[in-house]
Amino acid sequence: MADQDIKEILDIDVKEPPKTPQLTKEAIIGSVKKTKKSTDVGLRRPSGMNREVYALLYSDHSTSLIPTDSGSGYRHPKARLGRKHVRPWKWMPFTNSAREDELVLYHWRRTTEEGKDYPFVQFNKKLPIPTYTDEEYTSVLQETGWSKLETDHLFELCRQFDLRFVIIQDRFDTEKFQKRSVEDLKARYYSVYNRLLKLRDPSVEDSQLISYDAPHETKRKAQLERLFNRTKEQVSHYSLYRVPIELL
Repeated sequence: MADQDIKEILDIDVKEPPKTPQLTKEAIIGSVKKTKKSTDVGLRRPSGMNREVYALLYSDHSTSLIPTDSGSGYRHPKARLGRKHVRPWKWMPFTNSAREDELVLYHWRRTTEEGKDYPFVQFNKKLPIPTYTDEEYTSVLQETGWSKLETDHLFELCRQFDLRFVIIQDRFDTEKFQKRSVEDLKARYYSVYNRLLKLRDPSVEDSQLISYDAPHETKRKAQLERLFNRTKEQVSHYSLYRVPIELL
């Protein structure tokens, strides 16, 4: 029991306890006065700009459509509009120095870049395909089953398609020459390449030459084709990581 109740039961003179002030929200957290945010009068909508465009450029709650490393969306929420003149653009012709037909096309370009080379020329990378003379072919490049005309045709396709031998084999002229496999074309090309390298620089070691084993490559592809053409019964009897002996 509280002390006040005991005193009332024993008939003891009880004095009224001092009244405690009533707790209010203002007494606990204090009076909070709302301060009015000052509007930035320095940024005004330029004349001629739509209100929606201005709100997108100067909104602090804009959300980027692409991933960014900033938490608020754009790195710079407010656009920095300068007072400089816009760089002029011009519809002008251009040529690509990587092309041999001197084709003239047109596109929009800054006037300061007029007369400059096409910027995407730097990505036109071509492999250095060797050439040979008639004397070099007669001395070291002759091979049974290959004529000079057929070898010239092969190297011309190698220059045109950058050693993409699958495409070279598809474009190989089978009306003038016999049909060749990809392995045959590769073997002939690397054979000529290595012989020319040794002829022009006798100090070249064998480790610097390009090694290509056509019979091994042919056997490897045949094994993969047989493995790919297995039936469901053959697959069910063997593990995924085990090749059947009869397919080797």
